Amino acid sequence: MKVMKFGGTSVGSPERMKGVCRLITKSGEPTFVVLSAMSGTTNSLIEISNYFYKKNPDGAHDVINTLERKYMRHIDELYTDATIKAGITETVKNIFQYLRSFSKDTFTSFEERAVVAQGEMLSTNMVVAYLKQEGIKAILIPALDFMRNNDPRVVEHTEPVHQLNFEEAAELAYFGAKILHPTCVQPAKNAGIPVALKNTMDPDAEGTIINNDLQRGKIKAVAAKDNITAIKIKSSRMLLASGFLRKVFDTFEEFNTSIDMVCTSEVGVSMSIDNPKNLEAIVDKLKKYGTVTVDRGMCIICVVGDLDWENLGFETLATEAMKDIPVRMISYGGSNYNISYLIREEDKKRALQNLSAVLFK
Repeated sequence: MKVMKFGGTSVGSPERMKGVCRLITKSGEPTFVVLSAMSGTTNSLIEISNYFYKKNPDGAHDVINTLERKYMRHIDELYTDATIKAGITETVKNIFQYLRSFSKDTFTSFEERAVVAQGEMLSTNMVVAYLKQEGIKAILIPALDFMRNNDPRVVEHTEPVHQLNFEEAAELAYFGAKILHPTCVQPAKNAGIPVALKNTMDPDAEGTIINNDLQRGKIKAVAAKDNITAIKIKSSRMLLASGFLRKVFDTFEEFNTSIDMVCTSEVGVSMSIDNPKNLEAIVDKLKKYGTVTVDRGMCIICVVGDLDWENLGFETLATEAMKDIPVRMISYGGSNYNISYLIREEDKKRALQNLSAVLFK
């Protein structure tokens, strides 16, 4: 069985949906298909959620009505079979009526997740209906039945990465490359099954293969992760003090906050987090152990490839590219596959361009 995953741009119009269906049927074998919402839909659903948060149902309904009209036009273009068209029209109208129902209730993050999930419900229902119209046996398995929901290009002349090791792909996924989540490909990694990433706009293009092979001595890619907060705890009492780091890390665990990067010295420790929800409480408790400073609006730049410490020169190349960028933290050695730099968000574009010019020239 094949597994195919199509992003929002791939199903972003009736014509592209038809193209996706052609690719699905071309495989000639049983296929499990995963679809994103049509491009632009998730943004509209987030806008709808914002109106509900602000107790402005009229604003939400205006966006809902506009989005519904768009989908009705798509239905007119996609379906010629009267029975199938009537069925998908009713399904889509029910989804939009469901969105309108949120104006009657208290709106929290739980309801927001339900609203945003409707984008995928729309796209999957429409593609399944079109496949049936074309005589293809297809069945919809809504992810909500078995799952729970808990950037612009800044470097010119980029090229696709032809091959990634699973570990390299995991690093890229965590630090900004959002096509695949690390846990999504873990079963394939364990079973040694290659994963192919393809472009539905250019299905004949080579794409990227993710497998267990590691190309020695090669830098593969650079990724960025925004909205990072850096926290530094400095204390002369830390010197030779047993248990200091444990107390610091226990504080983050107490407030269910994951740490991205860690750097230590004789008298201090710096960390970065991507979730500032409990920042005030964390800082308040950390002040028991030393002087705390916080830097917001930071960004992690991650260089990914074969970065084993015995490979001479790679860390020097990356650092040379960053020589004109103020660097708050550097993480190297925790993984054989990345070097990470914590910088200000306003320096991100320049850093990515510099790294691209030096590492991929």
